[in-house]
Amino acid sequence: MKQKIEQAAQLFKAGQPREALEMLQPVTSEAPGMMRGQTLSARCWLALGHRDKALDHLATVAGYVDSAPRPALARANLARFYALADEWETATSILEVAVSQEPDNIELKVKHADMLANAGQWREALMIFEAAVKKFPENPSLLRSTAISAQMSKQNTRAVELYTRTMAAGLVDKQIYSNLIGALIELGRVDEAHRHAVDWCAAMPTDIEAMAFMALLEVEVGNHDAAARWFDFGRFVKGHTIEVPAGYDDLGAFNKAIEAVVLGHDRLETPPEDHPTWHHPALRIGPDINQDHSGPVGELEKQMRMAVDKYFADSPNDDNHPFLATEPTDYDIVAWSAVLDGEGNQKPHIHMSGYLSGCYYVTIPDEVSGSGVDNAGAFEMGRPPEELPFKAEFPVETVKPYEGLMLLFPAFMYHGTVPFKSKQKRICVAFDVIPKQAA
Repeated sequence: MKQKIEQAAQLFKAGQPREALEMLQPVTSEAPGMMRGQTLSARCWLALGHRDKALDHLATVAGYVDSAPRPALARANLARFYALADEWETATSILEVAVSQEPDNIELKVKHADMLANAGQWREALMIFEAAVKKFPENPSLLRSTAISAQMSKQNTRAVELYTRTMAAGLVDKQIYSNLIGALIELGRVDEAHRHAVDWCAAMPTDIEAMAFMALLEVEVGNHDAAARWFDFGRFVKGHTIEVPAGYDDLGAFNKAIEAVVLGHDRLETPPEDHPTWHHPALRIGPDINQDHSGPVGELEKQMRMAVDKYFADSPNDDNHPFLATEPTDYDIVAWSAVLDGEGNQKPHIHMSGYLSGCYYVTIPDEVSGSGVDNAGAFEMGRPPEELPFKAEFPVETVKPYEGLMLLFPAFMYHGTVPFKSKQKRICVAFDVIPKQAA
C-alpha cells in the first residue's frame, strides 16, 4: 500500500493527477484509514477541478485523526488540505482543536494564526502572532506575519516597528517595502516613507511599484525638481493615430472589426467587487484578448509593437533617469479589453507587472471625443488613489481620447478614467509591455 502511495505521489508531481488517482483508488477503498492516500487523492481531485470529490476524501480523513499517534499534528495536516480547497473556516476550526490538544506547541499556534489571517480574522491572528513573537523575537518570517496582521488590524505604528525589525533580522522583499511605506504614509510619516522608497529603488531598480511610490513621495515631501523628473508628461506620455492596417478601407472599418472581437469575447464580464480590476459596475473586462495573435487583434498587436519600439527609440536617457535606465531589451505584450457601458470610470491605479502601459481607443462616445472643455470620459494621469492620504497637490495630465489613438505611458504613473455618462459605449484595448526575463 505504501509503495503505491509513493508511486502515486510521483505521478502527481509529474503532472499526472488522473493516473495517480487510478493507482490510489484501491488503496483508499481497501485501507481508508491510510490518511496520506486520502489527502493525496484530495489533491489530485483539486488539480482536476473536482472540489466536491476532494472534500469527500478529507471528510474520510477527519474520521481517523484521533487514532493517529499525535492527533494534533494529524489535524494540523488535515487543516492544510482544507485550506488548499479554500475551506478556510473548516481549516481554522480544525486547527483550533489541534491547538487545544497541544496548547504549548508554538508551531501549531502559528499555523492557527496563519489560517485566521487567510480567513480575514486579522485581530484574532495578531493576538496569537504577538504571543509567538515574545518567544521568538528574532524570527524574520514570524515578525513579518505579525506586522501584516497588525497593519490589517489598523495598528500601523506597531506594524512599522515590526516591519523594521523584520528587515533588521535580514528579511527584505518587495511586500515588506510596500507595506512599510504604506503604513508610514497612513501615519503621516512621509519623510521616513521617502527614505525607504529611496532604499527600495536602489535595491530593486526595475520595480514599478517602487518607482510609483518614489514619484509620489518626491511630490509629498516637496522635492520639486526630483518630482518634475518623474512627472515629465511631455517626455514620457506619447500618443499618435495608428496607420490603417492592410486589408481595411479605413480606421473606422478596422475599429468595427476590433469592436466585434471585443464584444464577442467569451470572458468579457464585470469583475467581482473584491477583484483588483473592479472599478465600476458598468465596466466589463475581456482578459488576454491578444492570446492567439491573429485576426484584427493580431493586426492591432503589430501596431502596439511598432509604437513601443518607437517609444524606446525616441527616449534617450541622457540624464540617467531611473525609469529609462531599466528599459527592457525584449518584451511580451499582454492586452485586455475594457468596455464602459454608457457610464462609469476607472479609479487611479498602476500596472505593477509591466514596464510601459498603453491603450488603444476603439469606440468613443460623442460626449467624450467632442471639442468641449468638459473632461468627462477623459484619460487622466498623475493623480494618486484616495486610499493614499497625501496632502500635496499632484501634477495631473488629461488626454481626451479619440477613435484610433494609441497612447503609451510609464507603468509607474497612476492613471484612470474621468467619470462620464452617455448612451454609447466607451471601448478600448489596454495593454502592458512585460519585460522578458533574461535566460
